Amino acid sequence: MKKSIFLLILWLAAGCAGAVATTPTPGASSLIQTGITPGAPGTLPMTWGGHGLSGHLLVIQYHESGASLIRLDLATGNFETLFQAPSGSLLNTAALSPDGKQLILAYAPPKEGEIQLGYTDFYLVTLGSTDPPQALKLRQDANESYFGPVWSPDGKTIVYAHFFVTTVDKKAVYHYASERTDLNGKSETLIADTFWPVLSPDGSRLSYVTANLVSSSNDLYISDPDGKNALALTTPGTTNPVDSHVFSPDGKTIYFSMVNPQTPPAASWFDNLFGIKIASAHNVPSDWYREPAAGGKIERVTNVNDSGMYGAVSPDGQRLAFISASGLYAVNTDGTDLVQLSNAVFQGNGNIQWLP
Repeated sequence: MKKSIFLLILWLAAGCAGAVATTPTPGASSLIQTGITPGAPGTLPMTWGGHGLSGHLLVIQYHESGASLIRLDLATGNFETLFQAPSGSLLNTAALSPDGKQLILAYAPPKEGEIQLGYTDFYLVTLGSTDPPQALKLRQDANESYFGPVWSPDGKTIVYAHFFVTTVDKKAVYHYASERTDLNGKSETLIADTFWPVLSPDGSRLSYVTANLVSSSNDLYISDPDGKNALALTTPGTTNPVDSHVFSPDGKTIYFSMVNPQTPPAASWFDNLFGIKIASAHNVPSDWYREPAAGGKIERVTNVNDSGMYGAVSPDGQRLAFISASGLYAVNTDGTDLVQLSNAVFQGNGNIQWLP
């Protein structure tokens, strides 16, 4: 499981973390075909044929020349590259607008002579245009970052997570906040000390995870879209840490990755070094769980004991696709028919969408 990590070193660690091995589906093979030029259209081997998958997955694929945002057709195996990140840049997260015309990127363009440390801004890309990414929201401080963008259903606003640092008594104090911006870059804070805001499909509800650096809690909440009338879906101080979460298409259920009950959260070396306890479950064995959005009993969906997990529910609500430290998977929402689509490396931090 991967917490809200804002530095590239941790994003890369999530993909390389020593997850508990997941048994691959017989016959599964890598999505990455050798001989396909990065950025070019291609066809992938249909090793998952017969599982009834349809629609498209939007994921960020890593390869030797950098990162590519690809849209994979699950029915045919064809894929197309929507955005090719240039050498020296950092493409952390991308989300396609509801009308399918624009991409919002959590992205850091290349800068000559500088190392990418994972601090990203927001840029807009118009599909079919040759124009470079257009800045939407740029950092005002070198030590802040915008990440995890999610479009509102009407495509007019974007909710996202903001990391920033303040100084108190000459000591750095780390903060997270769930915020919202319009397409002119005018922003507002919705909920302090939280991250990973996700809107329900109809935009009437907002889910998020607490980011309390004092108690090191990562609890799942749901509220009105402005952050009011919050309801805890996990029990603060009792339930294991939660991070990635997604609504079902009807908005009645929330699926989330959570540290498994038998696994005590343990701080990583980076957390201990920098005191960022919010990331304590970053590579602890986890699984997918679900709960009614109105609150109720938590049910375990998978038994993979993997890490770095991020998911998306199919438009018909029947399947859950997820990336993890060990690859790309799809599973029925009741936990049956788990199939490994790929053992390749994909970028995490929430970057997977299941499109029609």
